[in-house]
Amino acid sequence: MYCSVCGAQVDAALNYCNRCGNRVPRGESMSVAENLSQAVGYVGGFGLLGFIFVCIVLLRREIPMEVFVPIAAFYLIALVAICWMMLRYSSQLTKMKVEASRSGDNFSDPHYLNPRTTTQLDEPAQQPASVIEHTTRTLDKTAVNR
Repeated sequence: MYCSVCGAQVDAALNYCNRCGNRVPRGESMSVAENLSQAVGYVGGFGLLGFIFVCIVLLRREIPMEVFVPIAAFYLIALVAICWMMLRYSSQLTKMKVEASRSGDNFSDPHYLNPRTTTQLDEPAQQPASVIEHTTRTLDKTAVNR
């Protein structure tokens, strides 16, 4: 494997190039939006299996239809709402990624701040009060009027 920036040979186990320090791209992994889209399928599938199970349990216990229908309707509405919110969020993530790629930002790479050294720190605006000054003032002898 070779670095795409400097062309140096890079060991396959490394994440960064030994020569230039740039990140070595790995095989394309699934984005968060794609993972969410797949999760919707699993949530929907297992949700429907759970719905069938709940219906069977309720019908075996001979629950009256006046109670069964609202329970079933609530379950299905909640399942559809959960799947819809997940799909909406994954589409928002996809839009954000497209906008970031158009603006030139690299959406997948985290942004790191350069650490500040002690030479870069600003001087304090005013000197902090001394603890000793405060304690000596309170321990001074004062005249007691009796």
